[in-house]
Amino acid sequence: MTSKLMGQQWLCFLLLFFSHTIIIAQDKIPTGFIPPTEEQDQVMGNWLKSYFHDQPEPTDEPLLGVGNASSSRFDLRDYAKVTPVKMQGNCGACWAFAAMAAFESSYLMQGGNNNINVSEQYFIDCSDAGSCEGGSPQAVFRWLNNKNGIPSETALPYSGNEARCDNPAASYQMLQWDYVATERRWNIIPSTAAIKKAITTHGAVVSSMYASRDFYAFRGGRVFLERNNVMPNHAVVIIGWDDSKQAWLVKNSWGTWWGDNGYAYIEYKSCQIGMSAMWVDAKVSGASPKPPNSQPPAPKPTPVASNVQIKVMDILGDEQINETVLIEINGEQKRFNLNQNQQRITAVWNLPTEGWYNYEIHYCRSTYRGWETWFGDWNYVVNCNGSGRIYAQPDKTFTLATKKSGECPVFLAE
Repeated sequence: MTSKLMGQQWLCFLLLFFSHTIIIAQDKIPTGFIPPTEEQDQVMGNWLKSYFHDQPEPTDEPLLGVGNASSSRFDLRDYAKVTPVKMQGNCGACWAFAAMAAFESSYLMQGGNNNINVSEQYFIDCSDAGSCEGGSPQAVFRWLNNKNGIPSETALPYSGNEARCDNPAASYQMLQWDYVATERRWNIIPSTAAIKKAITTHGAVVSSMYASRDFYAFRGGRVFLERNNVMPNHAVVIIGWDDSKQAWLVKNSWGTWWGDNGYAYIEYKSCQIGMSAMWVDAKVSGASPKPPNSQPPAPKPTPVASNVQIKVMDILGDEQINETVLIEINGEQKRFNLNQNQQRITAVWNLPTEGWYNYEIHYCRSTYRGWETWFGDWNYVVNCNGSGRIYAQPDKTFTLATKKSGECPVFLAE
């Protein structure tokens, strides 16, 4: 190979590399949290103090509660008190998704129907709490204090765009909401104990946080840690914790491709997690009030089915030449070998009960088509591993999928 040709190849490579880097740098992270102004924050804080008669927290809540705030580990999913992960897309509506994720969790905590799925689009179209350019969960709750209720997703499906408000019929009601911090100000991070108590009493807790590009690219498998004091720009819900990891368990609104199937552990005091922590209580007709349960959390959800069979399907992507994946679920390993002659493989796992299971991708080796060069095609190989959780139900099928070429696959439920 002549030095001239080598120089041309390297120049071509560098141009492609930096072009790709510039495109990534220009990508918009779908966040959307806009902090209240000082005046708005003061007004909301004073209103809450007046509503609760200056008490640090309400004392007459008809709440069911689950688990124990003193437990070293807790996960609302173990009690089926969390609804599925949603996808906000390119609309900066994390504020609406976080507020409604907490509302749906509270509804389940109060014994409501587990098919609840409320409309985030309603708040984009009809409220003064925000738009696709951003908003705040506290503005959602404050706005709901003066409204009849919340429509279902069926009544007003999510489009990810702002549209005219058609005032759909409301199916759900909010009872009350409050900050976890007794100061009732948005820029306070309450104590770890206070957030834990709010989760076990009310359900998922809304939290603002700072979401960086590294956070957006996070694919799970570890605790996310990023020390910074940057102003929060995103909203999520905290659904549990693990003291052995020193981390909160959060549910995001970026779909199941992000993190561990849409969830992630974030280290305590990382990314401003916990700031403006809020709880909300849903109103459920016919629910029987009970005192909070002080028993420690169950390690697994109560089995509702036995001998559950699930299928996992892997399909060779358009840019892939071959792929080898080794997956383990509940101690059983299976290997997928895909190539141009066999582009689709389905494997079956027989699990003891319906419920949550951890999966491990011990390794995934994929060959992708690269660029055409003077000396033929330049292909490249990607090696990765990862882990996550899936909820196994009878005859459920999961598909291994990658969001972008070169990324590790995640499980998508069909």
